[in-house]
Amino acid sequence: MKQFASRRCMQRLDKLTQHNVRSRAHTHTHTRTHTQEKMAECKIVDKLVKFVPVRNDVLLMSVLRLLHNLSFDAPLRDAMVKNGLVPKVRSACSV
Repeated sequence: MKQFASRRCMQRLDKLTQHNVRSRAHTHTHTRTHTQEKMAECKIVDKLVKFVPVRNDVLLMSVLRLLHNLSFDAPLRDAMVKNGLVPKVRSACSV
């Protein structure tokens, strides 16, 4: 059951990341996308903190890709710094 929940979470993160990438490809301005607005409202960064680090490599890579995309949004990037994600990501990538 836990593996299924992780897979479902990973699929959702991938879907959001792909949507975000497609949205950026269509707009050349640096305005927030609808997806970014929703993620900011849901405090997605606070929720992603518990997945860094995680033993599931596929889930970890999906979370890191999402965090990378979200880091281009200043308020979300500030939330990442405030939640201490920078050292966590660094240690997760150096393993």
